[in-house]
Amino acid sequence: PLSLHDALPILEQSSPVLNIRKFRLSRFDHYELLGSGVYPLRPDDSLHLNLSGHGNFLTMFSDMTKYFQESSSSGTFTAKISGTPSNPVLEAARLNISDGKLKLQSVIPPLSDIHADVEFEPEDQFLHIKTLTGEMGGKPFKISNQLAGDAVADVELENLVLGGSGINLGVLELESTDQGVPLNISGLMQPGVYGDFVFVGRTDRDKFYFAGPGTSPRLRGSIHLYHMQFMYPFLEGTQKPSPIIAELLENMQWDLSVTPEQDVRYIRSFPGVVDKVYVNMQIDRQYSTLEFTGKVSDESFRINGHVRSTNGFIEYLGMNFRIERAGAEFDKSGLIPVVYGQARTTVTDSVGIPTQVMLTLQTVDETMPKRQADDIVREKQGRARWNHIRFKLSTDNPNLGSSEEQILAALGYSTGSLQNTAFDAIGLSTENILFRPLFRPVERTLENVLGLDYVRFSSRFTKNIIDFNLNNLINKGSNIPLIAISSKIPVKDRKSVV
Repeated sequence: PLSLHDALPILEQSSPVLNIRKFRLSRFDHYELLGSGVYPLRPDDSLHLNLSGHGNFLTMFSDMTKYFQESSSSGTFTAKISGTPSNPVLEAARLNISDGKLKLQSVIPPLSDIHADVEFEPEDQFLHIKTLTGEMGGKPFKISNQLAGDAVADVELENLVLGGSGINLGVLELESTDQGVPLNISGLMQPGVYGDFVFVGRTDRDKFYFAGPGTSPRLRGSIHLYHMQFMYPFLEGTQKPSPIIAELLENMQWDLSVTPEQDVRYIRSFPGVVDKVYVNMQIDRQYSTLEFTGKVSDESFRINGHVRSTNGFIEYLGMNFRIERAGAEFDKSGLIPVVYGQARTTVTDSVGIPTQVMLTLQTVDETMPKRQADDIVREKQGRARWNHIRFKLSTDNPNLGSSEEQILAALGYSTGSLQNTAFDAIGLSTENILFRPLFRPVERTLENVLGLDYVRFSSRFTKNIIDFNLNNLINKGSNIPLIAISSKIPVKDRKSVV
């Protein structure tokens, strides 16, 4: 509501004005502005207004876009406006905020302990953020800015001037401590799962910059990642950014380096031949850095660099494959990376003979629809673009067969009936088929809680738990029916292979 007090119109034939001794503008009990001055009734006559106020000015962000949600703060504001009604001029302004809290829709966790000192400097139309500090998800951050001519950088930077207002934000600088700040990048990370981002300059002389021009802002700096889980390709169905953010990302000039430092993992599920493939691998720091350059809107955006892993596992067909090597290389020819990888596991038959089973990324031969590439060709093309690869099983044991279908059948899987599982005639362990789906969710929970790379219950442990529960049911005279599983092994022989 807006209320006017002691507003006296002075009507003169030469220059009618509204002499306002005092007026008050309030925003639903969030903040209040008080003002006084002279407001001419002719659009080209001189204007003089003085403003002051107090309250929660952070609520202005939620007025602009729904991306900003709940807020609270204690703030003060002063301003002086001159010029004319048709062309007002901001002569001076200052905003102070303390004890601020702000909840955002995505990407950034709740902000707290916000303190800011912002002053408008009319000489350069510069909105000077002298200090803006706070905590992002409990971790400290700092934002400030300066004019482009004062910024120290190895490249020339431009001021960020906002559209029609002409407000000059200069060059924004983002700083974090060695702890970083938690962020969740939509599509790249699971919703609600945060990683720690440390923002530093591209060189020792630089800081992390967000600069102009306003039509195509420039993001320049380096990001070091800690305790992060990411996915590729991007997770579909995630919430789309607001039109303002989408336009910003489309037109932004990227000049960014990203390096995984500690506990950065690639986690993703993919469809396989007869089962989902679950990949969980740790990215090697010493061999992994990505450079982001260019702009999306003019199709010059590129990712250049390499990520590699020699530690992790892949779950497929209830088995755990240890990663030997895996990686992706991005180059300037396009956005689809060249990938490679191999993992292996050991299975043991009923007489204790071990067999190596390998899971390898293989090139898809598009000239032979629905047929795999020849092994000789595959060896020569062991690296392929992401959209031209698939997972393939192989083994060093000829008794399991030479084709993938024969290996699957030997492992207890029928490609003709993907929903039915058959035990192998040579007596491979039934643990993967019976017990792994039951215990793997518990093991993954322990991995996350204890911060371990991999947790696995032994086959004897899982067997004892199942036997214990079955015996309890039998002793209690339970009438709960047991589900029979299709098998080539007679029921009386099953205990010997569990």
